[in-house]
This record gives sequence, structure tokens and C-alpha cells, in this order.
Amino acid sequence: MQNIILGIGTDIISIARIKASIDRRGDALLKRLYTPAEREQAMARKNGAMRYLATRFAAKEAIWKALCHPNVSSGVSLAEIEILANSDGAPETRLYGGALAAAQEKAGAAWQLHLSLSDDDGLALAFAVFSAP
Repeated sequence: MQNIILGIGTDIISIARIKASIDRRGDALLKRLYTPAEREQAMARKNGAMRYLATRFAAKEAIWKALCHPNVSSGVSLAEIEILANSDGAPETRLYGGALAAAQEKAGAAWQLHLSLSDDDGLALAFAVFSAP
């Protein structure tokens, strides 16, 4: 059975912009945007923490667009979208709260989320595809 694409999202952001925002707002911003597990994985990367956080931010934005567009007032918080690196380093997505409710409302229980992340030359990029059978 083939999946039907229900939403596509993409986002690109400057890693320096994420760093500047975190430098300015500190822990309050980190807690608002990232889950505890995401923050833990980022801090374990020492020199790569900002790249990790920027790609996750881009991914959260791309997933939000795939799930919620065109319903801009969806009530989905970026902290309800979690992107962790699995043991192979590939991104795995988990949804909570309003994000999970939006996915289930749009596709029922059998939804799938495909995610591609990249970073280069100071930019972080994410591409998300939301689908269901």
C-alpha cells in the first residue's frame, strides 16, 4: 500500500542566528524550544551543540509546516516536536501534546513523518514529509 503525502515542510536557518538567540535568552529559550532529551544530546556534542540545535530548530519548523499548514493557529508548540539522533546518528521524531493531536487529527493513528537534515557553511536545513496510508 502506498502512502499519501498530507503535508510537506522545509526550513533553513543561520546557525549564527540560533547561537545569538540562545546567547541572548539562555535557558529560557532552550526550555521553550527543545525537550530535555534534545538539550542533553546537544550539550554532549560540545563543539557541535549549536549545529545540532540549529538543525533541530529547522526540523521543528519544517515539521510544523507539514503538520499544520495552512492552519496557522494550530496551537502546536515547537517543544512538542522532538528530534533525537538514534544510535546510528539518524534523526528520529516523536510528537507530544498538540503536535501529536494535530498529526492524529490529520491522518489518524497510522501517520508517518520522514525527515532529512543537513548543515553546511553556517546554515541548517530540514525537509519534512508527513504521510499516511
